[in-house]
Amino acid sequence: MTAKRSLEKNFMEPNFDRLIVTKHETTPEWQRTALRDAEGTVFVPADVLHGRAVDTVFLELLYDGVNYVMHDGHLFVPARRVLEMQEDNKAMLGIIDIIEAEFAKADAEGLFDGGELIS
Repeated sequence: MTAKRSLEKNFMEPNFDRLIVTKHETTPEWQRTALRDAEGTVFVPADVLHGRAVDTVFLELLYDGVNYVMHDGHLFVPARRVLEMQEDNKAMLGIIDIIEAEFAKADAEGLFDGGELIS
Protein backbone atom coordinates (compact mmCIF):
# COMPACT_ATOMS: atom_id res chain seq x y z
CA MET A 1 0.00 0.00 0.00
CA THR A 2 1.54 3.29 -1.02
CA ALA A 3 -0.98 5.58 0.67
CA LYS A 4 0.44 8.35 2.80
CA ARG A 5 0.10 7.52 6.48
CA SER A 6 -0.47 9.63 9.54
CA LEU A 7 0.75 7.83 12.65
CA GLU A 8 0.84 8.78 16.29
CA LYS A 9 1.33 7.04 19.61
CA ASN A 10 -0.57 7.39 22.88
CA PHE A 11 -3.90 8.04 21.17
CA MET A 12 -6.79 8.30 23.63
CA GLU A 13 -4.83 6.61 26.39
CA PRO A 14 -1.30 5.26 26.83
CA ASN A 15 -0.21 2.56 24.40
CA PHE A 16 -2.71 3.26 21.62
CA ASP A 17 -1.35 3.82 18.14
CA ARG A 18 -3.43 5.37 15.38
CA LEU A 19 -3.12 4.87 11.64
CA ILE A 20 -5.03 7.18 9.28
CA VAL A 21 -5.25 6.43 5.59
CA THR A 22 -4.99 9.76 3.78
CA LYS A 23 -5.60 8.33 0.31
CA HIS A 24 -9.37 9.00 0.43
CA GLU A 25 -9.45 12.38 2.14
CA THR A 26 -13.08 13.03 1.16
CA THR A 27 -14.10 10.26 3.56
CA PRO A 28 -14.40 11.38 7.20
CA GLU A 29 -11.18 10.82 9.16
CA TRP A 30 -12.77 8.48 11.70
CA GLN A 31 -13.79 6.13 8.87
CA ARG A 32 -10.16 6.04 7.65
CA THR A 33 -8.72 5.41 11.11
CA ALA A 34 -7.48 2.19 12.69
CA LEU A 35 -6.26 1.89 16.28
CA ARG A 36 -3.90 -0.58 17.95
CA ASP A 37 -3.59 -1.26 21.66
CA ALA A 38 -0.53 -2.32 23.66
CA GLU A 39 -1.30 -6.02 23.08
CA GLY A 40 -1.33 -5.51 19.30
CA THR A 41 -5.10 -5.75 18.83
CA VAL A 42 -6.18 -3.66 15.86
CA PHE A 43 -9.53 -1.85 16.10
CA VAL A 44 -11.54 -0.60 13.11
CA PRO A 45 -14.77 1.45 12.94
CA ALA A 46 -17.85 -0.69 13.53
CA ASP A 47 -19.34 0.86 10.41
CA VAL A 48 -17.27 -1.57 8.31
CA LEU A 49 -19.94 -4.12 9.24
CA HIS A 50 -22.29 -3.13 6.44
CA GLY A 51 -25.91 -3.89 7.13
CA ARG A 52 -25.35 -4.15 10.89
CA ALA A 53 -26.64 -1.44 13.22
CA VAL A 54 -23.83 -0.06 15.37
CA ASP A 55 -26.05 -0.33 18.46
CA THR A 56 -26.55 -4.03 17.78
CA VAL A 57 -22.82 -4.58 17.29
CA PHE A 58 -22.15 -2.74 20.57
CA LEU A 59 -24.61 -4.95 22.46
CA GLU A 60 -23.06 -8.10 20.98
CA LEU A 61 -19.61 -6.98 22.10
CA LEU A 62 -20.88 -6.26 25.62
CA TYR A 63 -22.70 -9.59 25.82
CA ASP A 64 -19.61 -11.51 24.67
CA GLY A 65 -17.23 -9.52 26.90
CA VAL A 66 -15.20 -8.27 23.91
CA ASN A 67 -13.09 -5.12 24.27
CA TYR A 68 -14.02 -2.09 22.19
CA VAL A 69 -12.90 1.52 21.86
CA MET A 70 -15.07 4.64 21.68
CA HIS A 71 -13.52 7.60 19.90
CA ASP A 72 -15.27 10.83 18.98
CA GLY A 73 -18.63 9.15 19.42
CA HIS A 74 -17.73 6.23 17.13
CA LEU A 75 -17.44 2.58 18.08
CA PHE A 76 -14.22 0.78 17.12
CA VAL A 77 -14.22 -3.03 17.25
CA PRO A 78 -11.40 -5.57 17.14
CA ALA A 79 -10.60 -6.16 13.48
CA ARG A 80 -10.44 -9.93 13.85
CA ARG A 81 -13.84 -9.89 15.55
CA VAL A 82 -15.23 -8.17 12.44
CA LEU A 83 -14.32 -11.29 10.49
CA GLU A 84 -16.49 -13.38 12.81
CA MET A 85 -19.40 -10.93 12.56
CA GLN A 86 -19.27 -10.40 8.78
CA GLU A 87 -20.81 -13.19 6.71
CA ASP A 88 -18.85 -12.58 3.51
CA ASN A 89 -15.49 -11.67 4.99
CA LYS A 90 -12.99 -12.37 2.19
CA ALA A 91 -12.69 -8.71 1.14
CA MET A 92 -12.57 -7.59 4.77
CA LEU A 93 -9.82 -10.11 5.54
CA GLY A 94 -7.68 -8.50 2.82
CA ILE A 95 -8.29 -5.02 4.22
CA ILE A 96 -7.46 -6.11 7.78
CA ASP A 97 -4.28 -7.82 6.57
CA ILE A 98 -3.25 -4.55 4.87
CA ILE A 99 -3.94 -2.53 8.03
CA GLU A 100 -1.96 -4.94 10.21
CA ALA A 101 0.89 -4.88 7.68
CA GLU A 102 0.91 -1.07 7.76
CA PHE A 103 1.24 -1.11 11.55
CA ALA A 104 4.09 -3.65 11.29
CA LYS A 105 5.81 -1.56 8.62
CA ALA A 106 5.51 1.57 10.77
CA ASP A 107 7.02 -0.33 13.71
CA ALA A 108 9.90 -1.57 11.56
CA GLU A 109 10.54 1.96 10.29
CA GLY A 110 10.38 3.38 13.84
CA LEU A 111 7.50 5.71 12.98
CA PHE A 112 5.78 5.41 16.36
CA ASP A 113 7.87 7.52 18.73
CA GLY A 114 6.68 8.69 22.11
CA GLY A 115 3.50 10.49 21.12
CA GLU A 116 5.07 12.52 18.31
CA LEU A 117 3.44 12.75 14.90
CA ILE A 118 6.10 11.24 12.64
CA SER A 119 4.76 11.35 9.09
